Amino acid sequence: MSRTCLGSILAVLLITVACGTSSNETQYSSSAGFRDAGVEASPSSPSDAAKDIQTEDVEQEASPVFDSGFTGDGSINKDVACAVETIQAEEIPVDLFIMADSSTSMSGSGWSSLVGGLNAFFTDPVSKGISIALSFFPYDGKCQSADKSCSGDNYFKPQVQWGVLPGHASVLADALAKKSPDGCTPTQDALNGVLRGAFDRQKALQGHTIAAVIVSDGDPCCNMCPIESDSGLGQIAYQYANPAAGEPSIKTFAIYAASEATDSMTAIAINGGTKKAYNATGGTASFIAALDDIRTSLLACEYKMPVPEAGVVNPEVIEVEFTSGTGSKETIPRVKSPQTCGSDPGWRYDDDSAPTRIILCPASCDDVQDDAEGRIDVLVGCTTSQR
Repeated sequence: MSRTCLGSILAVLLITVACGTSSNETQYSSSAGFRDAGVEASPSSPSDAAKDIQTEDVEQEASPVFDSGFTGDGSINKDVACAVETIQAEEIPVDLFIMADSSTSMSGSGWSSLVGGLNAFFTDPVSKGISIALSFFPYDGKCQSADKSCSGDNYFKPQVQWGVLPGHASVLADALAKKSPDGCTPTQDALNGVLRGAFDRQKALQGHTIAAVIVSDGDPCCNMCPIESDSGLGQIAYQYANPAAGEPSIKTFAIYAASEATDSMTAIAINGGTKKAYNATGGTASFIAALDDIRTSLLACEYKMPVPEAGVVNPEVIEVEFTSGTGSKETIPRVKSPQTCGSDPGWRYDDDSAPTRIILCPASCDDVQDDAEGRIDVLVGCTTSQR
């Protein structure tokens, strides 16, 4: 799907009372803590992660209030509830922590392609509103790791702190311009770091979607880290994508800038919940295509639950409708879990007992992203269609 297409999607919430809040970007410095492969560490607590958020100029987001679906007299008047007002939906904010290989082998065309692709992504109007943090590995340009266990202690805090595009683009471009490739490839250290940083931010900003992106042009080398096998790196990504109950899941997107990194990046991507690694061996254009696809996969398929100024939201009487660019309407059925999506249209809540997000199944997501003039409407107070 083209960037123009994605930017043109109109997501609309239909609810009985107009509402909405906004949140400005915070300055972030993550705290360490997640059990990663090859090192003993303790999980960060939500309070620890929260301490690292400097709440400068931040409005607290309101949360929807839920009831059993009945009015004061024990019934809900669906005819009245469906006489609704139209307001624009709020998409879930997306944050990307990018870890870029700056080893010696990236010198020349590989580095210029990476820099060109990242800068194009940062300045693309479709990237507006995305928060970006950036780091490089090896951080010190050496072939010996200061952390022999490669726990990510030197990488979980971004070298270029979090900021919102497009305003942050110049800061990122300046960091890229000043960086010169040097050193070897401590992939385990970098992977643990980018995932720990993304994990801590996700715990602190639960209303956002946080993902990790790692870019490399070669296999781990030089015995810098205890884990240099593809399967071992994949296991690190797997445990963050499939955490213990109650912990947030972090997806890892992987891009290989040379064919030598195909296997390691593929193992990270598949185990990190993103199905495939992206091939960026074709120069700047291939980096742009990879980053565009990552952005598309994270945007436009998740929406915030409506937060009325008065009254309550009953999650059992919500209907989701897709209107195509030609005007045809399709009621999208609700499903109970991602596993029941299959290849059919559908939507679900992130949490059935206290939902905060409406999430489209892959088939419905594709329909929305492929229709430049299409839109999603959510009717609050109408009977839910379910399959």
